[in-house]
Amino acid sequence: MLVYFDALLPQPYDEVADGAESCVALAVLLKPPCDGGGEFTLSLEPRSRAVKPQSASAQSLDFIRFMLSNERETKSIGERTQWKWQRCA
Repeated sequence: MLVYFDALLPQPYDEVADGAESCVALAVLLKPPCDGGGEFTLSLEPRSRAVKPQSASAQSLDFIRFMLSNERETKSIGERTQWKWQRCA
């Protein structure tokens, strides 16, 4: 099981927040893929320096939105890498 949690920064650290932060919690059961479908893949790609990175909260919300959608794939720009999630056929 993977558990991810991100909370708002407490004072005095909130002064360095980018203002787009929010509280996020997610628990995902990780298992080997099966033939029934419904699985996701994750890959990392180098991030283009021309694109502004998203906050960690925004990236986790991107993933949750992707899981709940019917999208085939989506990308989220991190500080050093670009995350790419794909829905397996």
